[in-house]
Amino acid sequence: MNDLVSVETLNKIHLKISMNVKIQRQNKRVTQLSLALAMGHKTAGLVAFAEAGINNKHFNIEHLATIAKILDISIIELFDGVDKILKKSD
Repeated sequence: MNDLVSVETLNKIHLKISMNVKIQRQNKRVTQLSLALAMGHKTAGLVAFAEAGINNKHFNIEHLATIAKILDISIIELFDGVDKILKKSD
C-alpha cells in the first residue's frame, strides 16, 4: 500500500478546491477582484489564476481560511468532494 498522494491526485484536489471556491464566490455574488482585494492583494491575479489552475497556481491553507471568512462560509465547504478524489486514488 502506497501512502503517498500522487501528483495527479493532488492536481485533481487543487482543481476541485478551486472549483469550490469559484462556486461559493459566485453564490455570494463576489467578484474575483473584490475577493482578492479583501484578501489583501492589489489585483485579481491570484484568485483568477488559482480558480483556473493557470501557471500551477493554487490556494494554500491560509488563502482558504481567509476566503471562508470573507465569504462567511465553513472552510469545509471548500473541501467538498475531496474525500471522493482521495478514495478513488487508493
